[in-house]
Amino acid sequence: RGAAALVPLGGGPPKTFSHEEFLTVRAAVERIMPKDEDPGANDLGVPFYVDNQLADPDLEEWKKAFLGGLRVLNRQAKKQSNMLFHQLSTEEQDQMLARWQAGASGEQRFFGVLMNLTVEGAFGDPSHGGNKDGAGFRMVGFEPGPPRPGLMDHRAGHAHSKGG
Repeated sequence: RGAAALVPLGGGPPKTFSHEEFLTVRAAVERIMPKDEDPGANDLGVPFYVDNQLADPDLEEWKKAFLGGLRVLNRQAKKQSNMLFHQLSTEEQDQMLARWQAGASGEQRFFGVLMNLTVEGAFGDPSHGGNKDGAGFRMVGFEPGPPRPGLMDHRAGHAHSKGG
C-alpha cells in the first residue's frame, strides 16, 4: 500500500501520525472491527477519525499516550516476529491485541482507548472523519433524523442546509 492509500477523500496526509504509525492504526482498528459482510473499520474511515481526534490540541496528553502505545506495540511485534504490527498476520495481530486487552494496566488503557475510538469512528457523526458516508449507521439500521449528521456547523452550534 503506497502513500496514496493514506490520503482520505478530499484531504491530505494524516495530521497526527507518521506513515508507519498510520499503518499500525489501520491494522489495529481493522482487527477491532474487521470487514466481513459489513464494512470494516478501514472502510468506515476509522483511522482518519482517530487521526482527526488526536490532532485536537486539547487532547495533547491523549495523543502522547496513544503514540507511546503505538511505539510499544510495534516494538513488541518487532521483538516477537522481526516485523512491525501492521506486517504481522491477522492471527498474530489478534493474539497481540488480546494480550494487551488482558495485559498490564498501560496496555489495557491503550486497548480501551483504541476500542473506544474505533467504535466512535465507525458509528459517530461522519463530520468528524469516520463513519464514511453514514455506512456505520446503515449497518445497525439507524436512520438519523434532522439535523442530519455531517450537516451541523459545530463552530456556530447550529445546523445549516445544503443548497441554500
